Amino acid sequence: MGDEGNQTAPVTVEEPLDLIRLSLDERIYVKLRNERELRGRLHAYDQHLNMVLSDVEEVNKTIEVNEETFEEFINTNKRNIPMLFVRESIDPIYSEFLADDFNQQNAIASINNLSFSEQISKISTGIEQMKNNINQLTSKNCETFFKRATQLDELYNDLRFICVKSQNLMKTLELMRNRFEAPHQQLSHEIILLSRLQKTCDLLRKMLRIMHLMERIEESDLGNTKNEQPIFLKEIVKLSQYINEIDGIIQSDQENLLFKLNCISKDLQKFQLIKTKLITEVDLLLKNGLETLDHNNISTAMQVYHNLRSLDRIVNDLIDNKCRLIEQSLTKLFDDMSLKEIKLTIPSPRQNNIMKTNIRNNCKFNLENLFNHFHQLSIMIKILKKRRDNQTQTLLIEFVDNRNELLIIKFWNEIIRMFSSTFDKLFQSSPAIKKLIESDYSNILSLFLDYSKRIIIDEPEIENEKSLRSTIGQFENAYLSNSLSLLFESVNRIFTNVGVIKNQKIDTIPSEKDVDMVIKDISNEISSSNFDPILLESVCRNIVKTINLFVFKCEQLVSNDGDATQVIGKFTINQRHNSLIIYTLNYFHKQLKNLIANNDNNHSILQKHVEISSLKAIDNLILNTFEPFINSIQDAIEDIILTIHNEKYDINSEILPGQCSLYMKELQRFIARVSRDYFQQYPDDSEIIKERIHRMAAFVIDFFLLQNCLIRPVSEIGRRKIANDFTQLEEAIIPICNRLGDVGRSFQILKAFKTLLPLSPEEICESSIVGDPIPYYLVIHFFIANYTSDELKSPHKFKDWSISRYSQWFMTNRSDEERLSIIRNSLNEYIIQAKKLQKKQYFSTYHLLSNLMKKAIVE
Repeated sequence: MGDEGNQTAPVTVEEPLDLIRLSLDERIYVKLRNERELRGRLHAYDQHLNMVLSDVEEVNKTIEVNEETFEEFINTNKRNIPMLFVRESIDPIYSEFLADDFNQQNAIASINNLSFSEQISKISTGIEQMKNNINQLTSKNCETFFKRATQLDELYNDLRFICVKSQNLMKTLELMRNRFEAPHQQLSHEIILLSRLQKTCDLLRKMLRIMHLMERIEESDLGNTKNEQPIFLKEIVKLSQYINEIDGIIQSDQENLLFKLNCISKDLQKFQLIKTKLITEVDLLLKNGLETLDHNNISTAMQVYHNLRSLDRIVNDLIDNKCRLIEQSLTKLFDDMSLKEIKLTIPSPRQNNIMKTNIRNNCKFNLENLFNHFHQLSIMIKILKKRRDNQTQTLLIEFVDNRNELLIIKFWNEIIRMFSSTFDKLFQSSPAIKKLIESDYSNILSLFLDYSKRIIIDEPEIENEKSLRSTIGQFENAYLSNSLSLLFESVNRIFTNVGVIKNQKIDTIPSEKDVDMVIKDISNEISSSNFDPILLESVCRNIVKTINLFVFKCEQLVSNDGDATQVIGKFTINQRHNSLIIYTLNYFHKQLKNLIANNDNNHSILQKHVEISSLKAIDNLILNTFEPFINSIQDAIEDIILTIHNEKYDINSEILPGQCSLYMKELQRFIARVSRDYFQQYPDDSEIIKERIHRMAAFVIDFFLLQNCLIRPVSEIGRRKIANDFTQLEEAIIPICNRLGDVGRSFQILKAFKTLLPLSPEEICESSIVGDPIPYYLVIHFFIANYTSDELKSPHKFKDWSISRYSQWFMTNRSDEERLSIIRNSLNEYIIQAKKLQKKQYFSTYHLLSNLMKKAIVE
C-alpha cells in the first residue's frame, strides 16, 4: 500500500498485545487439560453408578414378576369361586350376585318377591356356601400361599438393602458433582474472560488499522493532483482501496463496537465525509469519461466503484438511467408529433414538406442520442471485460449482476421495446403523422439503417437480435401497401376505356407514352428502395404484381373473333388490334429489361424477382396472342403442301432446269403475302415472335419433307422435279426467315435430303448422312415410296388413314420408335401376305429395306 516510513508506530503498540495474547493462550491450555482430567474421573463414577442402577432395575423386575404371579393366582381363584358356586347351586336368585355388572338395586329386587323368612334363609344359605368354598380353596392351595409369602418377604428385604445402597451412591455422586462444579464454573468464567479479551484485542487491532489507514488517507491529496491526470487517477484508485479496507473492517464489526470507541469516532466521521467526497469525485470522473469517451477515466471509475463494492449497482443504475433518458427523448418526440398533428388539419404541400423535414430531424436526433448512449455503454462494458480485480484477478464484468443475460443485449432489447412502443403509438393515434411517415418512409428507413450499421460495427453481439428497422415495421407495411396502390393506380389509369365497342377497341390499347408512365413509376419505386436490399425485395414483389396486372389488363383486350385469325384477305381491324397489343407488350418487356440492366447496384435482386417471373408472363401473353393467328397460317400452308399429292411425279418427259410444281408456286405466293401483309404488322425486335415464326418455318420444312417421302409412284424424272421443289422451298421461306440457318436442324435435313434424291437404293443405304442428320424414318418412307413394289403398302394405307390424318399423327410430337413401329407393322403385313400367296421371293430391294430397318432399330 506504500507509506513504508509509517510502519514503526504500529509495531510498538502491537507487541504487548501479542504477549498478552500468548499468556492467555497458555492459561487456557492448562485449564482445558485439568478440565479433561476431571471429566475422565466423573465419567468413571457415572459408569459405576449406572451399574448399581442396573442391579436395582433387575430387583424391581423380579419383584414385579412375583407380584404379577401372585396377582394372577388370586384372580384365578377368584374366578373359581363363582364357578364352584354355580356348580353346587343353580338358584337364579344368586345369579344377580355373581354378575360382572353387579347392581345392588337389582339384587334386592330379585328377592323382594319372597317372604322375609325366605329372604333370610336364601342369604344365609348363600353366605354359608361361600364360606365353604373359600375354605376349600385355601385348604387346597395352602402350601402355595406360604411359599409365595416367604419369597415375597425375601424380595422386600433385598429391595430395602438396594435402596439403602442407592441412597449412599446418590450422596457420593452429589459430593462429586459439588467437587467438579467449582472448577467448572471457574473455568467457564476464565473462558468468558479470555473471549472478551480476544474481542478486545481484535477491536484494538481494527482500531489501530483504521487509525493507520486514516493517516494514509489524510496523506493523499486529490485536490492538488487534479491538474495532473495520471497522478490523480492513481491516487483516486489508491484512496478507494484504503476506503474499501476500512469498509471491510466496519462490516466485520457485527456488534457495532467501533462506533462506541471515542478515540476513533472522529476518524470514522471523517471517513464518511471522505467516502462521500470520493463518490462525488468518481461520479464526476465517470460522467466526464463517458462524455469525452476517455477510456482511462472510465476504466479508473469502474475500478474505484469495484473497490467501493458498488460496481453492480452503478452499472445497472447507469443502464437504467440511459434507458430513462432515451425514453424521455422518445416521449418528447411523440408529444411534439401529437401537437403538430393538430396543425395539420388543412395541410398544404409546403407544410407537408416542412413536417417531413421535422420528422426526419426528430428521428435523426433520437437515433443520434441512442447511438451516443449505446456507444458509451459499449465502451464501459468492453472495459469491464478487460479490467481485473487486483486480488482475485477476476474480470470486473463477473461482479456485475445479470450475468446470465449480456448487459448490452439487455440494454438493446429495452431500446427496441421503447422505440417500438413509441412508433406503434404514432401509427395508431396520429393519422396525419402516419401518412407523412409513410410517404417519407424510405428516407426515414435510410436513417435507421445507417445508425444500425454504426451500432453493429460498435457492438457485433447485437447483430442477431431484433434490428432497429423492426420498430417501424408497421410503417414499412403501410409504405409497401401504399406503393402497391400507386403502382396499380398507374396501370389502371392507362386502361380506362375497356368497355367500348369493338370498332373503337384500338383506342383502348396503351400507347408507348402510357407504358413509359408505368415504367417511370416502377423506376421511382426501385430508386426509392435501392439503398436497402430487403425493402427492394418487397418492392419487387409489388412490381411483379403490377406487371401481372398489366398483363391481365392486356389479356382482357385480346380479340378472339373469327376475323382475328383469317389469312385470306387483308389485315383486319381485330388483327391490327391484337398486333398493337403485342407491340405494347413487347415495348413494355423491352423497357423493363432496360430498367433491370441499368440498375447495377441490385441487378441480381431485380433479375430474380422481375426478370425471371414477370418477363416470362409477358412473353407468354405475346405468344398466346400471336399463336391462334400463326396456327391459321400454318394450317393454310399444310393445305397447300398437301396438294403435292395432286401433282404427277411418275412422268417420263424431260423438265426444264428451274421448273417446279404448281403447289410450290402457290406456296411461294402465300408465304410472300403473309410476310408482306401480316408479319410486317408485328414488332420485328420481338424475340418471342421471331422464335415462333422460325418454329413455323421448321414445321413447313418437316411437313414438306414428309409429304415428299409419301409421294407414290415417283419416276427418276419425278425425283428431279422434287429436287427443283427443294430449291424453290428455300426461296419460299426466305421472306419469313432471312437467315435459313436460324431454322435449325430442319434446314440441315432439307439440304442433306436433297443429295439423296439422285442416288440409287444401294447408295442410299450406304450413305453416311442417313441417321444423322437425316432421320431413319424419313429415309425409310422415301425408300418405300420410290424403290419398293406396290404390294408393300405405304404406312398410311396400311393404317387405312388419309394422308392428312397420317401427317397430323406423324407431326404431333411422336417419337422415332412410334414412327418406325407403324412402318415395321406395314412391312410385317407384306411378309404375311407374301407367305399366303406362296411367293418364292420378295421384291428386289427387300434386303436393303430390311437392313435400313435393322440399323434404325439398333440406333
